[in-house]
Amino acid sequence: MIDEFFARQPKNMEPCKNFKVTAQTIAGQAFRMFLNVEPEIRFDADGRACSLFLTKNPLAEFVVLPAKYQKTLWYSNVMVGCIRGALEMVNIKVNCYF
Repeated sequence: MIDEFFARQPKNMEPCKNFKVTAQTIAGQAFRMFLNVEPEIRFDADGRACSLFLTKNPLAEFVVLPAKYQKTLWYSNVMVGCIRGALEMVNIKVNCYF
């Protein structure tokens, strides 16, 4: 996935020089490129952690959940794994909490 992301980026794209720029690139470009959504991103007070919030989950369109879980359970753990794997491929250590 990271190779595909790099291959589709414009040649004049600036490299991600810090965590904030990397997180904004993931939220603003990678999610839109692969899932056609743009999550809201919130950083903690010291800027060392962030949370991505999705108002629409495109993966949930392909999964049938029991009726009692449809409003509370989102089928999105696969996104966490994809982000973590892609960032670790470019030597960025990631801790995921959900």
